[in-house]
Amino acid sequence: MSLISKLQMAQTIIQTRINQWPKQAIWLGSGLSALIKDFEIHKKIPLTDLPFHAVANLSHMDNGLYLATISHKLCWIVGGRIHHYEGYSGEEITFLIRLLAYGGCDRFLLTNASGSVDPQISKGSLVLIDDHINWSLPSPLIGENEATLGPRYPQMLDAYDEKYRKVLLKFAAHHHIQLHSGIYLGVSGPQLETKAEYQLFHKLGAHIIGMSTIPEVIAARHMNKSVTALSMVSNDISDIQSMHVFSMQEFLQSIEDKKSDILSLIDCWLNCTE
Repeated sequence: MSLISKLQMAQTIIQTRINQWPKQAIWLGSGLSALIKDFEIHKKIPLTDLPFHAVANLSHMDNGLYLATISHKLCWIVGGRIHHYEGYSGEEITFLIRLLAYGGCDRFLLTNASGSVDPQISKGSLVLIDDHINWSLPSPLIGENEATLGPRYPQMLDAYDEKYRKVLLKFAAHHHIQLHSGIYLGVSGPQLETKAEYQLFHKLGAHIIGMSTIPEVIAARHMNKSVTALSMVSNDISDIQSMHVFSMQEFLQSIEDKKSDILSLIDCWLNCTE
């Protein structure tokens, strides 16, 4: 069955449950699904109800697609994501973002957790991604191209929407929110990096590293959709030097500490008119 046929089948199921398909979607990465309770939720669609969509098997990922209102804006909230290291293909990883785009969603705010390789970006920091290096995440565009979705060779020079990045950085500065800007390097994982890899990635120009997001960005840009990405730093180079073991509980506390800032940035993105 073709990818278009799969998208059409899944789209039909969703449309029977909603009255309006939002134009924007927010992806909640590792640990960030706790923010769902801060949104006005109208409908939850379990991802297990959608054909052809793989389900995350990680305990900190939410397997729900939510129709919500935030700051008077109707939007999709995706509670979590699946990863290449879980054994999923590029098509499986990007199926949901393609589905939302195919149904009419024009812009996406993707969030994730990352590790910092920049001494100036510490654990608990927020980083607005302005570019990426795809180190070891297979492209979701491998295989026969679906021309009705996008071109065979889409360019990625403007993968992250400059308009929204400028607005968010200006907003953060005005409201005294510490928001870094940096390059995200994608690795397959699930193992964390060696000291040598940390040093190499820093020399390559990366500021943060992670195991997700890039496949979704590629798929969305293939369909000519706008992408903005915000990362929460879960560990930094000092953890490597001290051999500190990553703690999900510490990371969740960092998210709680930054929740007000994250929600303010989401609100700004949703209401950006510049």
